[in-house]
Amino acid sequence: MAKWLAALAGGMLMIGTALAETTFTQSTIERIDQEHQNLTIRTSEGKTWSLELARPELLKGLKEGDRASLELSLDGKVHKIVKSEEGSGAGASADSPAQKEQ
Repeated sequence: MAKWLAALAGGMLMIGTALAETTFTQSTIERIDQEHQNLTIRTSEGKTWSLELARPELLKGLKEGDRASLELSLDGKVHKIVKSEEGSGAGASADSPAQKEQ
């Protein structure tokens, strides 16, 4: 019985991890709504999404037209933004607000 419960708990842990995030790569920031703390993005596939931010400081350094990759947590809020550097292939910091590296 103990082995069965351990296997069940391990399987649930793996499922929870797999569903913990959604990532939008190489998206374009279409609209920034600082008052409501959300972004509208256009994905590389051409779909438009309006997304709520987990933290308002994620907007620092972003402007409309920027290209970025965004990670959403299980609650559907953006918790990480990595701004694309045009031409260099480098990104901004991992968990901090997107800022252009000098």
